[in-house]
Amino acid sequence: MNMKWTMSFLALSGALAYALIFVAQTGGDAVAQAPQPQTTPPPTPAVVDPAPEPPQVLTEAELRPTETPHFEDPWRVGVQAFQSGDLEVALAALKASVEERPNSAYRHYLLGLAFRRNGSVAAALTEFERSLALAPESVKTLLALGRVQLDLGEPEAAREAVDRALEIDLDAADAWQVLGRIEMAQGQGEEAEAAFRAAILRDPDHAWAWNNLGYLYIQEERFAEASEALLHAVRSPRPDAVFFNNLGVALERTEDLSRAALAYAKADLMGSEAAATSHARVATRLTAEGVDFATADSVELLEAAELLAELTAVDASAVVEADAADLGEEWVATRTEESVEGDSESLVRW
Repeated sequence: MNMKWTMSFLALSGALAYALIFVAQTGGDAVAQAPQPQTTPPPTPAVVDPAPEPPQVLTEAELRPTETPHFEDPWRVGVQAFQSGDLEVALAALKASVEERPNSAYRHYLLGLAFRRNGSVAAALTEFERSLALAPESVKTLLALGRVQLDLGEPEAAREAVDRALEIDLDAADAWQVLGRIEMAQGQGEEAEAAFRAAILRDPDHAWAWNNLGYLYIQEERFAEASEALLHAVRSPRPDAVFFNNLGVALERTEDLSRAALAYAKADLMGSEAAATSHARVATRLTAEGVDFATADSVELLEAAELLAELTAVDASAVVEADAADLGEEWVATRTEESVEGDSESLVRW
């Protein structure tokens, strides 16, 4: 049962896997010949937790009690504090809300998310298990359970949770995305790639699936393919600093130093310390070559469309008008054609 969805997906897309192996083998030599800069590894892929429903806006006094926490409406306060990132207040209020309604699966679920974001992984696991006992068919809770089990270094337990989620909803993109992380954790590169692609097939705008696919390619030294995947990730309406840092790594490894500096500068601006270090390294090389480069200060002045235009080397208006859903449909068409005809070269286009 544990491997059923992985094996099922791979059986249905055997030709795709063969094509991907072919691409990796034929493109590897050229990449390997590029000079390898000294660089720190990109950050470990992160995950996105489902956002709770927005509550009524609260006053500052409600959000930040100065004495022993007492909330007229602990659930409302807890959700608002969780959304605003005030984990101390969120945890206090959500604990109170669970005591108020111990049979609410969603309250246990959100408390588990708050614990996980606070680094209290064991407590998060407990809350997700309690939530799941109350709502056994909840896909989002099963996936949260799988994520926290990955945090605890238990990929097989995580796989069991994700398999259960896929039994309930085979088209859940997040489930395939977490499955890809499980496969990566167990060193199964081909299976991880297939799972991330399954997530993208179901949700072409799944930024974390694109990011983690790019991260996988970086690990496999498939840097040009990593750049393409990560360019999809940074097009997200709410891109994470890790996307830009990973893109910088991929571009640097292909000796595209100017665009690497731009990606690192954006990640630095968003608070990535690793990107700041990498930007300094690339800046030293570009300065020695007499080439101008982007900095965090210059990137701050760029609109999102301008930044993407410079990263993708296309006209800014084209970036604004590009429809990510169309990109996904194009990939689906390529995937179908490839599975029938075995055209491995078609995969390079996306």
